[in-house]
Amino acid sequence: MDSENTPSGSAGASESSVRIKGTRTKVSFADVDFSRSQQNLRFYANHVATSSTLFDIRVLFSDVDPSPDGTKLIAVGTLTILMSPEIAEVLHKSLGNLLENYKADYGKSRIPEDAIKFSHERISQPGV
Repeated sequence: MDSENTPSGSAGASESSVRIKGTRTKVSFADVDFSRSQQNLRFYANHVATSSTLFDIRVLFSDVDPSPDGTKLIAVGTLTILMSPEIAEVLHKSLGNLLENYKADYGKSRIPEDAIKFSHERISQPGV
């Protein structure tokens, strides 16, 4: 299998029950075959923001650069990932495990503690 199409540290590596051709089957998401995936998109981000609605969690990744005159920051590109709260929790646990392993292998994060401030906004939904 091409390692470029295989994510390291599968989010949701535990067994789950899914319906395949009308039959409920136990599967391990660590064994998902990505070889038939038609797209493998890559996006560089140096900024991340999050938001949520009643129904989904949104993670906005941006490539941010200073404006030519240096007076403001400009998002050159943005990628928004929308997911259910359940998948967001699986992602949270997977990233937590990955970061713990990273720190064990390479040492403490290079980001100053006071620089890690999460901005989370609730997107208001009329009538919800």
